[in-house]
Amino acid sequence: MEPLKKKTLARPGIVTTETEGSKVLTVGDGKAKQLAQEKARARTLAKQQQLAERIAAASEQISSAIEES
Repeated sequence: MEPLKKKTLARPGIVTTETEGSKVLTVGDGKAKQLAQEKARARTLAKQQQLAERIAAASEQISSAIEES
């Protein structure tokens, strides 16, 4: 029977993320929450931009169909 290995967990509230320059940032409690909020905001803005582009494309198709008829 193998002896049990001791497992260690990361300290709570510490998040490490990689940036474009391959640097690793360590972020504490407040910064991790702020970073998560900024990521969520960026995702929301990206979705809104994508939806706006789809609406613009659909409007263009409708207007060209009306011109043809």
